[in-house]
Amino acid sequence: MGALMEWGGELEAGGPTPADYVLLRLSALWPGKVVRKLGTDEELDAWCRELDEAIARHRFTRKHVDAGINRAVAVLEWPPLDIHALIRLFSPVHDFEAAFKEARANAYALQLGDEVAWSHPALYFAADRFGWFPLRNAAYEHERQRWETVLLEVLAWGQWPEPVRQYLPAKGGLQTRRVQLSALALAREKIQQAAADGPMVHPDFAVKSQHK
Repeated sequence: MGALMEWGGELEAGGPTPADYVLLRLSALWPGKVVRKLGTDEELDAWCRELDEAIARHRFTRKHVDAGINRAVAVLEWPPLDIHALIRLFSPVHDFEAAFKEARANAYALQLGDEVAWSHPALYFAADRFGWFPLRNAAYEHERQRWETVLLEVLAWGQWPEPVRQYLPAKGGLQTRRVQLSALALAREKIQQAAADGPMVHPDFAVKSQHK
């Protein structure tokens, strides 16, 4: 169990991985139910490999994992074993519909030159990738899949610059597109530089699954 507490570095070959930690927590919180859904050794190994890859890809930390499991145990009768569902639970932005509505409201406000606040910087960059005009005119029910895909891609960055200010307080109007693009280019340059300076995977999860 001690190795599970040391996610800050590489784990020893054959040692426990983040997926093992998730499995232990889910098994303790839902006794007997995990085994009933992941019955064979082959199914369990495949699940652990896929979950370890997802955790590394999305750069989830143990803090993300614990918060997601705590949310799940409060509302779910059965353990969440679907990998896609676990990604949503572990995400720092776990309510994608609320995130879409926040981004759409901010898109309207920015069009009017108003100052806005973002609950998470990833929402700004997801909105920028999604497109401000379609965001203002889209319904979540119609764009759910595309919004989810874009948001997950941005969340996988693991770190985000501050959102670009798209208004001019002194004039109360929107910046020109040229100024906006320049600011966005600078933000993206910071992201690329951060990726080049350090590991792509968050240090809390600088591991790969050891399951065979």
